[in-house]
Amino acid sequence: MARRLEDQVFYTCTNNGVTAIASEEAVNELKRLFHLSKVVEEIVDSRDLHGWEGREVRTLLAKMTVLQALDRLQLPVFTFVKGVRVQNQPWFTGDFGLYQVLCDYISAEGGRELPDSFYVPFSNGIETGMQGLERIGQELQFVTSRRDFLETFGISYGELLKRVRRADGERGLP
Repeated sequence: MARRLEDQVFYTCTNNGVTAIASEEAVNELKRLFHLSKVVEEIVDSRDLHGWEGREVRTLLAKMTVLQALDRLQLPVFTFVKGVRVQNQPWFTGDFGLYQVLCDYISAEGGRELPDSFYVPFSNGIETGMQGLERIGQELQFVTSRRDFLETFGISYGELLKRVRRADGERGLP
C-alpha cells in the first residue's frame, strides 16, 4: 500500500529567522500569483501612467490582484521560528523542534523536502504593523489551521507534538 506522502515534494525557504514549508502545489501557486502581479504592473505601466502617482497606482493594483487571489486560494504555508517567538506571536505554526520532526516524518513517509525561493509569511514584520495597519490583516491571511496541517501532511499537529516530546526525551531534554 502506498504511503500518503509517497513522492510528494515540499519546499522550504528561510527569511529573517523564519523557515517556511509548503507543498509543491502551494509554492507553484504563490509563484504564479507573484508573476501575475508583475504582469499587472506592466499592463498598468503601459497605460501611460508616468511619475510617482503612476508607480503608486501600479503597485497598488498589483498588490490588490495578488491579495484577492490569495484570499480565494488560501494556500497553506507553514512557518517555524525559535520557541520564544512562537509563544509571543501565535501566527507561527511551531518552533524549529517541530519543524525538524516534521521533516523527518515527511522523509519517513516517502516525501521529499527541497530548498526553494518563495514568499515567507511573517518574516518581514508586516503582521506586527511595521508596514502599516492595513497590511496586518493581509499578512495574517497566511495563518494556518490545524486542519490545514492535517490535510497537507497527513498527520495531526497533536501527534507530531507527541513525537517532538519523545525525541526531546530521547535526547535528555526536559
